[in-house]
Amino acid sequence: MAALVLAGCGSGEVTQDDYRAATGEVCAKYQKVIDADQAKVDRLGAKSSQNPKPFVAAVRQFQRNWDQFAAALKAVERPPEDRQRLKAFFASLSRSQDRVADLSRAVDRLPGLLDEVEQVERSQDAAQAQSVIARAEQVQSEIERAEAGFEKSIGEVERFVNRYPGLADCR
Repeated sequence: MAALVLAGCGSGEVTQDDYRAATGEVCAKYQKVIDADQAKVDRLGAKSSQNPKPFVAAVRQFQRNWDQFAAALKAVERPPEDRQRLKAFFASLSRSQDRVADLSRAVDRLPGLLDEVEQVERSQDAAQAQSVIARAEQVQSEIERAEAGFEKSIGEVERFVNRYPGLADCR
C-alpha cells in the first residue's frame, strides 16, 4: 500500500497548480513595479522634448524591470503537458522584450538630438537644421514603431494569459 502512495508522490513533474503558484509569485513581485514604470514612461514621454534625460532613464528602468520579470517567468519550470503550448507565450514575451530594447535604443538618441537642435538654433545653418530635423523624425518614427510593436506583443501575451489557467494570477 505504501508503495502505491509513494509512487504518485515526488514524481518531480510540475503540475499546473505548481506552475500557477510559482508564476503568481513572480507576477505579484513585478506587477506593481512594472505598472509604476509604465506610468512614469507615459508621464515623462510627453515632456521629453524639453528635457529627455528623465524619460531616457525611465525607459531604461522599465527595460531592466521588464527583462527581470521576463527572466523570472522563463525560469519557472513548466508542466510537461503544457510546454509546447507555452512556447507561444514565451515567444510573445521575448518579442515584447525586443520591442522594449528597440524603444530604449531609440530614446537613448534623444539627448544628443536635443543638443544638436540647440547648436543649429545658435548657428542658424539651414542645411544642418534639415539634417537634424530628418534624424529627429527618424528617431520619432523608431520610437512609435517600438511602442506599437510592444503594445502588439503585450496584447498577444495578455490574450494567452487570459486563456491559460497556469498564468491566471498574472492578469
